[in-house]
Amino acid sequence: MRAFQLGLSAILIGLASASAGTQPQGVPGVPPALSSFLHKDIVESGDYRWLRGRFADATAVDKQVFIAALKWNEQCESQSRTAMKGLLVAMGQVFDPGEDAYARPAPCRQFVQLPIPADVTWPAFSAALDRVRPYALGIIRATALLEQQVIDQGGYAEQLRTRPLGEQTLRFAWVESQRHEGQTAAYSSLERIVYEGILLRALDDRDQGNTA
Repeated sequence: MRAFQLGLSAILIGLASASAGTQPQGVPGVPPALSSFLHKDIVESGDYRWLRGRFADATAVDKQVFIAALKWNEQCESQSRTAMKGLLVAMGQVFDPGEDAYARPAPCRQFVQLPIPADVTWPAFSAALDRVRPYALGIIRATALLEQQVIDQGGYAEQLRTRPLGEQTLRFAWVESQRHEGQTAAYSSLERIVYEGILLRALDDRDQGNTA
C-alpha cells in the first residue's frame, strides 16, 4: 500500500506540473534580481552565472544575487510541495508522502547548488565548466533530437514504449562519469561535479516528464 501511495503522489506531482504549463501549481515567480539569468523564462542548462556569489572573492552584489537564488529556490520547493499536498487531500489522500516522494517542478531546479568544495575559486570553477559544458550539452542536445524523432512523432502507445530512451541515454552518461570511463575518464573531481550537475538537471526533467 505504501508503494502505491508513493507512486500515486509522484504521478500527481507530475500531472500538477504538466497541467500548469510553464508555471506549475504553487511555484512563485522568479524575483527581478534573478531575471537577468533567464532566457525564455528559464535558466539555460550549464549557465551558472548566478552561482558567482558563492565564492569568496565575489562582490556584494553577486552575493546578494546568490542569496536571492537560494531563498527563491527554497520558497519554490516549499510552495510547490504545499500545493502537491493540497492536491492529494482533494483526492482523498491524507497521508504525508515524505521527502522521498517529492520531485521538484522544473522551475525549482534552476537554482540548485553544486557540491563544490569550499576552497574552490571562481576561476577554477569557470575553467572546469568551460571544459565539460560542451560535452554535457552535446549529450543533452543529441538526446532531445532523439526524443523529437521517436517520442514526439508516435502515438500514445509508442510514446510509452520509447520514452525511456532519453532518460536512459542521460542516465548512462551519468554512470559513465561515476565509473570514470570514456570522455569523462580524464576529468578532475571538480569537473566531474560540474558535468554531473548539468546532466542531472536534464535527467530530472525527463523523469518528471515521464511520470506525468
